[in-house]
Amino acid sequence: MSHGKSDEEVIKHTHNTARFFVETRHISWVLLGSTCAYKLKKPVRYSFLDYSTLEKRRGYYQEELRLNRRLAPSVYIGVMPITFDDLGWRLGGWAEPMEYVLVMRRLPEKRMLPFLLDTSQVTVAMMRELAELLAQFHRGAERVRGVDPQRYPEVVRRQWRENIADLKTFVGNSVDEEDFRAVDRFALDFIDSHGELLSRRAEQG
Repeated sequence: MSHGKSDEEVIKHTHNTARFFVETRHISWVLLGSTCAYKLKKPVRYSFLDYSTLEKRRGYYQEELRLNRRLAPSVYIGVMPITFDDLGWRLGGWAEPMEYVLVMRRLPEKRMLPFLLDTSQVTVAMMRELAELLAQFHRGAERVRGVDPQRYPEVVRRQWRENIADLKTFVGNSVDEEDFRAVDRFALDFIDSHGELLSRRAEQG
């Protein structure tokens, strides 16, 4: 708990804060308050995800909460509805949900890795501890079964083609055409030259 407060108290305190800093990302908006952060998923659909309906977004929020709590249980607070009633917009409330939001505790900027690197505060011991934590996490992760190792490189190639197609609409606007083609060539060459590695990874789950 933050300063001995309950999750509800932390959320209420931040919800009443007048100022938020908004970060716009490819598939979401993140509102940064004084003690909490709120992630809103954009109503978009791509080959690799579908946020196009309220119920789908709610499901993705809940799955993100479940997955990220494995490594950061104290950071991910919960999924809350955004409602509208006679008094206006509310975080929570009893009215029909108009949207959902993932509520997280805001982490201090001066403890983020980019800041620690820029200020030469990162030590070998810190990185070793992080590496050991991630290695242990991956050792205990659930394996993916039922994938044909021989066909897996082609599956990866197909997934890449679907993903890169989503970016074509941005070429010439926010994505440089030459960069776009270079990234595409690099990815396809990597898949072709590492087919054995991809098949082995599929075989090992």
